[in-house]
Amino acid sequence: MRTARILTGVGLSVAALGLSAGAALADDGHGHGRTEVSPSSAVSGQWVEVSTTACGERVDSAKAWSGAAWGKGWFTLTKERRSDELTGQFRVRRDAEEGERGITIWCSDDKKVHAEVTVLGRRPHGAVRTGVGGSVLTGSTAETAGGVAMLAVAAGGGVFLVRRRGQGNQA
Repeated sequence: MRTARILTGVGLSVAALGLSAGAALADDGHGHGRTEVSPSSAVSGQWVEVSTTACGERVDSAKAWSGAAWGKGWFTLTKERRSDELTGQFRVRRDAEEGERGITIWCSDDKKVHAEVTVLGRRPHGAVRTGVGGSVLTGSTAETAGGVAMLAVAAGGGVFLVRRRGQGNQA
């Protein structure tokens, strides 16, 4: 039973990591490169990185748009120093609708690359009501003294019972 619980926990952990760390790969439609979206599934407020080699070696930057992106949806991809890969980031909007959201990258006037990100929902925000209050914040001295006295009586009774049982075993 214990082994089953441990294996279930490990399996769920691995599945969660695999879903959150996965990357979405897309092609430009002509087989001229790849486009990667990481993470492929994101929640509101999370940063998403988009990278592509589909624009070619001669393009140093590209504009991109997604309905899931913060602001008006536009972001820029720029070339990394050591490769022909363009990379950019955007933050998922707070009010982004759940589901598949398209990403369009304009490499040049005549070439567009498409990819997708999955919006999973909204991240919780605001205060959490835990139910603590009342007597914790508005206790009188008499109530506090009464509580301490009850704890002392309970502790004394426990000690008495333990010592009494110990004496009964010696005879």
